[in-house]
Amino acid sequence: MTNWKQIENGPLLAAIERYRKANGTDPRDDQPGLDGDEGLLGVYLIASGFPPDGYEVGYAGREEE
Repeated sequence: MTNWKQIENGPLLAAIERYRKANGTDPRDDQPGLDGDEGLLGVYLIASGFPPDGYEVGYAGREEE
């Protein structure tokens, strides 16, 4: 087990746990550069489909006319 830097952000921890359950690994195992950068880790989780609680991922496409 890897000793990752401690994260105090509860919603981020919950998103990491959902990622672990779905993928069988910690996102920092998949992308070690994310350890210690909570902002980038959050973006990675959002892009991976596991946004931290309280974040809404909206559609960024063009509005239909």
